Amino acid sequence: MTTPALSIKFKALFFILLLAGNNAARIDHSAQASLSVRQTAASLDNAVHWAANPAEEQWKEENKACSSRSWWNSTCVGEGCEFRRLPLDRSYSQSCRLSDDRMLQEPKRFFLLQTEILGAKAEKFATKCPGVSWWNARGSMRCSRRAMHMMRSMEFIAKANTKSLLDDLTDEERSHQRVVHEQALGDIAHVLGPDDGPLIVELQRRMMANPERVRGDPENSLLELVSIVRNLLQGSDEEKEEARAAIRAMNEISDSREATESENAESQKLAESLEANIDDARQVMDQTNRLESVLTTTDTDESGSSLIQLHLEAAMESGDIEPSAIITSVIFVLLVYLLWHSVVHVISAVLSLLFLFIFVALVGCGLASALPSETGVHCAQLSSIGDVFNCEMQCTRRVLRVPFNYAQQGLNTLAHIFD
Repeated sequence: MTTPALSIKFKALFFILLLAGNNAARIDHSAQASLSVRQTAASLDNAVHWAANPAEEQWKEENKACSSRSWWNSTCVGEGCEFRRLPLDRSYSQSCRLSDDRMLQEPKRFFLLQTEILGAKAEKFATKCPGVSWWNARGSMRCSRRAMHMMRSMEFIAKANTKSLLDDLTDEERSHQRVVHEQALGDIAHVLGPDDGPLIVELQRRMMANPERVRGDPENSLLELVSIVRNLLQGSDEEKEEARAAIRAMNEISDSREATESENAESQKLAESLEANIDDARQVMDQTNRLESVLTTTDTDESGSSLIQLHLEAAMESGDIEPSAIITSVIFVLLVYLLWHSVVHVISAVLSLLFLFIFVALVGCGLASALPSETGVHCAQLSSIGDVFNCEMQCTRRVLRVPFNYAQQGLNTLAHIFD
């Protein structure tokens, strides 16, 4: 039998234990509630980020199927995955991405996704990169990364853009693609500054106002477009003025005439020829894309004899490759693509299929190459800048003539240009 004093002590101890248990429960509940709030906030942040960047987030999800076999080499695992490095990738696994061949198994789905990515990256580039200081290596790398994202998107769009795919797009999808392209063109034109930016938009307007000229001679219309954009971006002061004068001299008279049966027949013939030879054309595109080769090179050239053996980031940091050269090359290709697509859309959508050849011409011939000495035509070996440009334009002219002469010469002509 317990004494009254001991009984009081037991009661006090029991009461203390009850209080302690209650406090512990409250603390545990508070901790769980706090964790729940943090998790909810994180989920909300992710949802907001996804909503703001749906295409980019979807692309990340697609590439989660790819990873590196180990942290010290570039062997990628995952169906349809390959090593596709971009500046500032943090690991080999991050550099493992879906290949173009894998995406071409679902061309429409990835065509639409890459179009969205192109638009999103163009907006980011226009917003965050115009003021970057080129001596700021980290800032330059970020802008180079965005630029190369856009280049990769254009590579795939060029490969996937066939007559079959165009026929498979709904009116809503075609309309949305035009909206994305128009916004991207406005964003990139803004990067060129208050003088040349509006001129790019003016160039678009004047070419669209005279569709008969483009329909009647698409080859030379395309060459003129390439020459004007090149001079605005990369030309001397005199060449820049020539480009500006050429834009202002373009005929503004609007021609609303519908295409003739003969013109429509020629367009269909061109589309069928491109479709029939698309696999060979894609192969030539891969072979001439030297910038892609540099991006995926991980070994260092001990002799230093060739930039193609240098890792891109190391070459940029050492000064062997200017980040601005990479960016200018990409912006050049992007402007030509966006301008040509917007112009031919109101004339004949079939002409947009020529972009694969535009890409091969600009990158392969050196006009849009940050590594002109590595192109198959070796125009950079010539003595003067003028001679180099004339050589590259001659090569470009030969490449762009190929799709118009399929019946006579065949696709071998294209491959032989770079032999």
